[in-house]
Amino acid sequence: MKQLAQYQDGRLELQDVPAPMAPPGGVLVRTAFSVISPGTEKMKVEQARMSLLAKARARPDQVRKVLETARTLGWKAALAKVRNRLESPTPLGYSAAGVVVAVDDFNTRFRVGDRVAVGGAECAHHAEFVAVPDLLAAHVPDGVELWQAAYTTLAAISMQAVRQASAGVGERVMVVGVGLVGQLATSVLAAAGARVLGVDVNDARLTTALAMGAERVVNPKSANVEDTVREWSGGMGVDAVLLCIGGAGNGAAVAQAVACLRDRGTLVIVGMHDAQLEWKQCYMKDITVRYSRSYGPGRYDDEYEWAGRDYPAGYVRWTENRNFESCLHLMQTGALKLEPVTTRRAVFADAVSVYDELMRAWNADVGVVLEYGVEACRTGILPVSGEAGILPDAAAMVGTRGDGVAGRMPAALATGRMPVLPGTGETPVLLDRSFVAYNPLKKTEKARRHLPHWEQPGVTQFVTIQLADAIPQEQLRDWVSEREAWKARHPLPWDLETEELYHRLFSERMQQWLDAGAGSCLLAREEAASLVEGAMRHFDGERYVLDEYVIMPNHVHVLLKPLGEHALSGIMHSWKSFTAREIKKLYELGAGAVWQEERFDHAVRSVAGLMGKRGYIAGNPGKARLTSGFVLGRGLGVVVDKGGTGILPVSGEAGILPAATAMVGTRVDGLAGRMPSALATGRMPVLPGTGETPILQVIGAGNFVRTMLLPYLKGKIALGAVVNATGLSARHVREKFGFAAAETDAAKVVENTGSAVLIGTRHHLHAPLLLRALARDRHIFVEKPLCLTRAELSEIDTAVSATKGSVMVGFNRRFAPATLALMKALAACPGPKTLAFHVNAGPLAPNHWYANVEESGGRVLGEACHFFDYACCVLKAKPVRVMAQSLASTDAMSAQVEFDDSSSAQIIYSAEGDSAFPKETCRVFASGLVAEVENFQRLRLYRNRKALVTKFSSKGHAEEMAAWLAFLKGEAVHPLPYAEARQSMALTFAALESMRERRAVAL
Repeated sequence: MKQLAQYQDGRLELQDVPAPMAPPGGVLVRTAFSVISPGTEKMKVEQARMSLLAKARARPDQVRKVLETARTLGWKAALAKVRNRLESPTPLGYSAAGVVVAVDDFNTRFRVGDRVAVGGAECAHHAEFVAVPDLLAAHVPDGVELWQAAYTTLAAISMQAVRQASAGVGERVMVVGVGLVGQLATSVLAAAGARVLGVDVNDARLTTALAMGAERVVNPKSANVEDTVREWSGGMGVDAVLLCIGGAGNGAAVAQAVACLRDRGTLVIVGMHDAQLEWKQCYMKDITVRYSRSYGPGRYDDEYEWAGRDYPAGYVRWTENRNFESCLHLMQTGALKLEPVTTRRAVFADAVSVYDELMRAWNADVGVVLEYGVEACRTGILPVSGEAGILPDAAAMVGTRGDGVAGRMPAALATGRMPVLPGTGETPVLLDRSFVAYNPLKKTEKARRHLPHWEQPGVTQFVTIQLADAIPQEQLRDWVSEREAWKARHPLPWDLETEELYHRLFSERMQQWLDAGAGSCLLAREEAASLVEGAMRHFDGERYVLDEYVIMPNHVHVLLKPLGEHALSGIMHSWKSFTAREIKKLYELGAGAVWQEERFDHAVRSVAGLMGKRGYIAGNPGKARLTSGFVLGRGLGVVVDKGGTGILPVSGEAGILPAATAMVGTRVDGLAGRMPSALATGRMPVLPGTGETPILQVIGAGNFVRTMLLPYLKGKIALGAVVNATGLSARHVREKFGFAAAETDAAKVVENTGSAVLIGTRHHLHAPLLLRALARDRHIFVEKPLCLTRAELSEIDTAVSATKGSVMVGFNRRFAPATLALMKALAACPGPKTLAFHVNAGPLAPNHWYANVEESGGRVLGEACHFFDYACCVLKAKPVRVMAQSLASTDAMSAQVEFDDSSSAQIIYSAEGDSAFPKETCRVFASGLVAEVENFQRLRLYRNRKALVTKFSSKGHAEEMAAWLAFLKGEAVHPLPYAEARQSMALTFAALESMRERRAVAL
């Protein structure tokens, strides 16, 4: 898809990026229109074009962060972070509207085909597809056009400002600055019955304000504002002032606003304006000053916006989502006027030139609407003949039917009734919509013609059928010849791995050819697509459960679950035979075949596979670059068990994890549960049975991964795909480090065969992604923590016992040169040792993602696990007991750990203290030695009444990556066997238990 990207040197580009996935509980929307806010977005572009010095002056908070990084990690790391920030593209846009093309399973409000308004600078970008959470989207009511709905977010900003002013019927309100937000506020105020005075230095905008509902306007350059207010209000002053101007305040604008207010009036500051208030003036009038924060209550609250936890109306009447709905209602009634402020409409392809013009001083645009060429009907699926280069000439396709109507829909369809398909009359089966994955351990019907078709009762299937002329005959002959030669080298029956290889070599290439749009593309015509869609929907809930589908111009992809005794082959035969007959009648075609005889089907093997296929279906039109000529839809839908993880089936089910009883035995360390000897020793073959170096896939390449891990991997291992939540960031990382592909769907990457996987996502995703990858025998590097619960740790234990892959956790400090030098010194010291590690972590910002315990696990789990691991590593002993307690804040801890050799460790992780003190300090007391490590940059060894100081520059990330690469290349044993990483995580969980229960916990 295309997305507008901004760089920190001011460049703007329209880039090809992977389409996003619907977020948990949210929707994927095909954008029809988005609105540029000249004020806010011009400011972002202007800031990007500043010099580094000007940027530093504008953002002193960011300068402080750089200095803090330099102090703890060194200037090299700090400069790398700055460079990464400056070269990373950022999105623009936050107000749009379009049509829903995919819905997350946990969303209950939206359906595919719904028209929605969407908002949020984090998601509602200027892009062809946007993925937004539930509460940042609202249904567009009948009578509101999508270009109007695209203003919803901007209108909600204005509406929230009006609510903050508490302006009622007949009250006088002065709006200072009638840019786009001020204009929309004027219209909302007028709709509420308030009387509005608009103030601006631009006469054209004042004229627009009158059209938007202002009663009076005044230009400070040509008239005295205070005199105008005095005359207009009969000497009383205005009840409220909305200050809709941006930038740093010099006090003049605020002083004028306060002067125009009545006694005990209200001043509302809208947007980014640093107001300078004069104490005596405000005090003597006893004014109320309010800041209007964006779209309303819920904004910047991740629990509301991304977790979907709405505020009860009895406590918060007007949330940002209810403001969205209120704005859309005003549009529906005509009370919110949008035509006067829409000064320009431009196609999305011209977005860069539009921004260039907005930056010019003479430009007077107020509202700029970008059009994406998908002004869709309610379903967003109906093509227009002749568009997109995929339809043959209409005159050559449509003849005169017997009823005299050219191309009219058959009567059976027009009435909503489909002719009975072959094999009807039986009693409907009991409807079971639950998702069932393919299980290779169960009996499988392996019907074959030219292709294998594996079927099991109730298993969801991904099926592709194509028109007879969908692929040029020459290509098809070459493809068949190559396929037959490959099949001769791989005789049937196939195992799962061979079938997967077949799909990659042949099915995926076939999909690419189909997307090219060859042949007559009959299905791009509304009537033909309706026939196919009607046939698929007819027995939904009786013979099968229809999940998601896409009808492309020359082929169909569909997910469905056969019910009862109904076989996939019979269902496909009924669809194809009925639709072929009706399409021939509709277009008066000859005796030739309509559909290709063979179909492609794939039994879905996991929930991740199901999500991946759904994502493929939703993204297929965009991948083929279609703006029309396709149908996206969903039937009753298979249901994933929401009581579990929604990621992997229970052990023994679905053929992914072996049954638990098959894995229990004696491990080399004496623990229950068999572990392959290769894992126990920490040595693994490079790729099971191949000897080849894996291709590295990366899931989650945020700022940390980009600056602290990937630079040490670039050029040293083949890089496959990188997955990020946004296509823009994924594309940037792909280009910067040389990945082969950029994706937004982690399921696709995990399912790629023969890969090593680096997981750098937020903590709550570590275990689910790790389990998926282990089930595919991947070699995995996962950033700490390994997981968030003991239950997840137990699942990982089981998966590690069954996999041919391996796990490495990102405990980098044990690889730091200072640590290795310390351990070398300690090796000469006999007897038990005492270690004290003090972490001066500092306070956590309330809006930091670590504050969301569901995502991070909290600071103790997410960060202190590092230091428990460090103690185990340095002391080379096994922990047996831990006593821990919370400190002054809930995200701080003091812990005392006993080891089996009588060594001990004290871990203090504090949010108090002063930033001038080093962030991480470690002291070890041993026989004849005291060692002190400071930020892993300095090691002091006190021995023989002398102090030896050695300086270092690495915290272990480079060395950690080098060690893992050596393992992947078969040059060394695994640098951190799973048993050691697991021990550190178990110790962390025991410390948390000790904190909760205020007692010592044995391991």
